[in-house]
Amino acid sequence: MAASLGAVIAEATSVRVGRVGEFDPRRRGASKALFVVNERPVIEELRGCLEIVERSLLQRHAFMTPGVLELCFLKGHSLLARVALLSPDFIRWDGWAGDALLRDGERLLSWLRARGWDDGGMMR
Repeated sequence: MAASLGAVIAEATSVRVGRVGEFDPRRRGASKALFVVNERPVIEELRGCLEIVERSLLQRHAFMTPGVLELCFLKGHSLLARVALLSPDFIRWDGWAGDALLRDGERLLSWLRARGWDDGGMMR
């Protein structure tokens, strides 16, 4: 995982998973999360799912999609990072100049599905 993303999300106390762009930290009740994770071991497992192929950042991939899901990492009530799932193998974070290739995209999809997310067949 890129050191900068890993360092930022290492302090997360919760992760809110929802549709891209729906979460406004100033108006928490205005949007519904698909699910929220508060357990530290589960958040650490998710961090492991976000390991990327570092050299993919050098290629500066830029997909023309806002993404399918957004993972909002929070420390208390403070938003630490937003990570968008773009495709089965790519994620986006504002700290990078481009989109990054996941080391194991299926691992992240399995993590999401284990918590009840149904991709409707989009992530094949």
